[in-house]
Amino acid sequence: MLDIDGRNTAAPVPPFAPEIQFVNVELALGADGLLFVGVQATIIDEDNLELLNQELANGRVHTLDEALALIRKGVTNTLRPATNPMEH
Repeated sequence: MLDIDGRNTAAPVPPFAPEIQFVNVELALGADGLLFVGVQATIIDEDNLELLNQELANGRVHTLDEALALIRKGVTNTLRPATNPMEH
């Protein structure tokens, strides 16, 4: 026997920030020994049907671990669900 009525329905998927097509990461060693990190995303503007560049993060850091943390912060902040101001 198939129990269709006894299951909960799946939760709706929350809407996310603009749809990211790809992410570019730039690393450059400065003359002062610091590492420049730049993170940009290419997103789709669905209203105008065009690709747009958006800066996610940038900074100068001392270590590769700090660079990875900056990249992670920029990307994860962009991927958080969009919030509805009417819900608060």
